[in-house]
Amino acid sequence: MKKALALLLVLCMAFALIACGKTTDNGGTTTPTAAPPAGDPTAAPPAGGDPAPIAPVAPPSEDELGTDPLDKVGFYDENYDYNANPKYKVIYVCIGFNDLNADFNTGFENWAKLSNVQYDGYWSAASNEELLAQLPTLKEQGYDGILLDPDMMQFEQIAEVCNRIGLNWMGCMGQALKFNAEMVPEGLIHPYVGFSHVEFGRQLGVKLIDYAKTNWADATNDNTGFIGVDMSTSPPLHQRVEGGQIAWDAAGYPKENYFISDVGGDMTVQAAQNVVESTIALNPQIEYWLIIGVIEDFADGAANAIDNVFGNADNACIATIGGKKLATKWDEGITSAWRYVLDSPTPMYAEPLFFALYAFMSGQATPETIWPSWVDHNPMLAPLFGETYAQLQIPAYFQEQATYKQLLTWANLYTRSNIYPYNEPGITIDSYSARAAIPDSFKG
Repeated sequence: MKKALALLLVLCMAFALIACGKTTDNGGTTTPTAAPPAGDPTAAPPAGGDPAPIAPVAPPSEDELGTDPLDKVGFYDENYDYNANPKYKVIYVCIGFNDLNADFNTGFENWAKLSNVQYDGYWSAASNEELLAQLPTLKEQGYDGILLDPDMMQFEQIAEVCNRIGLNWMGCMGQALKFNAEMVPEGLIHPYVGFSHVEFGRQLGVKLIDYAKTNWADATNDNTGFIGVDMSTSPPLHQRVEGGQIAWDAAGYPKENYFISDVGGDMTVQAAQNVVESTIALNPQIEYWLIIGVIEDFADGAANAIDNVFGNADNACIATIGGKKLATKWDEGITSAWRYVLDSPTPMYAEPLFFALYAFMSGQATPETIWPSWVDHNPMLAPLFGETYAQLQIPAYFQEQATYKQLLTWANLYTRSNIYPYNEPGITIDSYSARAAIPDSFKG
C-alpha cells in the first residue's frame, strides 16, 4: 500500500507539471512546453530539396513569463555585467557519465564562457558515498557552486552537506525531493527545471497517431498496434508510456492493441530490440505499428526490431524524447521507422540550470526566491510541494528529417555557439522560443 501511495504521489507530481490544463478535442491537455513551430514544420521539403521555411514561434507574453523581478533572473542577460562579479568557480558533478551528461557539460561550458565563470568540466563519482565525501573537498578547492546529476535519492544528503559547508548547488535532470521513512515523496527541497513526462508522452502519442492517419490509407483501428517501450523501474520514464496510452485511448483505438514492452532495468538498445521483437512476433495480426521509445536508445532498438522481425519500415513509425542521436543518423544517411524526436536542445536546457546557480552565487536570488511565479500553488498539491520552490518548465520541439537542422541551427544562435554542425538559411533568433508560459494550474 505504501509503495502504491508513493507511486501515486510521484504521478501527481508529473501531472502538476502539465501546463495550462485546457482540454483539447482529443481529450488531452495543451501545454506550452512542447508546441511545434507555427506553420508546418512537418511539411516535406519543397522542390529543389531545401527545407520548407518555418514561421517564427511567438514567444510567451510578459505576463505569461512572470512579472516579478525574480522571474527574470536565472537566464543569460546580455545587458548584465558579469565581469563586475568575482570569477566564480563551478564544476558539474555526476554519478556515471553518458552521452546526455556530455551534452549538458558542453552546454555549461558554453554559458560559462559568456558569463566570466571558471568552469572546470565534470567530475564523475563512482558511488553515492564517494560523491558525498568529495563535497567538502570541492569547497576546500575553491568551488563556489556545483551543478549536480546524482542518484535522485541522494539529494537530501547533498543538501544537508552543501548547506553546512556553504556550497551553492543546482540539480539538473532530476527533481530534488525529500522522502519520509516509507520513501513517499513529501516535496521539493530545491528549484527544478524540466517538463511533464506524462504530457510529453501524450504528445508523442498524438504525433504518431497523426502520422498514421496521414500516411496509411489502409490502416484501421483493428490492424494498427501501439507499443510503449517501457522501463517500469523508473517512474518518470514509465510516465511517458502512460502519456502515450492517454493519446491512444483518446483517439478511440482498441485497448487490446496497446502493448507495453518492458525492459526492466536494462537501459540498452539491445534490451529494447529484444522486447519489441517479442511483442511483434506474438501479434502477427498487426499490420501497422506505432511505437514510443521512452529514451533514444529504446527508439533505436525498436527500429532494429522493425527491420529484423516486422520487415516493413514503411508501415511503422517510432518517436521518442531525446537529443541528437537521430540527427546524427540522418547526417550519416541512415533512415528507418524512427522518424521523430521531441527535443529540448540540451544547450538551451542548460541555460536556466547554469544561471540559477549563478544567481545563487552572486546573491541575485536564493533557492527559495528564484522564479516565484513558477511555484505551483495548486491547492490539491500544496501539501506535496509545500508551495516553496519553483518548477520552471522548458519548451520542446519535434525533430524530423525535413527540419531538424533548422531547430539545431536556432539552438546555435540562441546559445551564441557552434555546438551543432548546422547553419541553415533563414533561421533567426526568433524562429523558435526558449521560454514556456507559466501553466494556469500553477495559480491555484
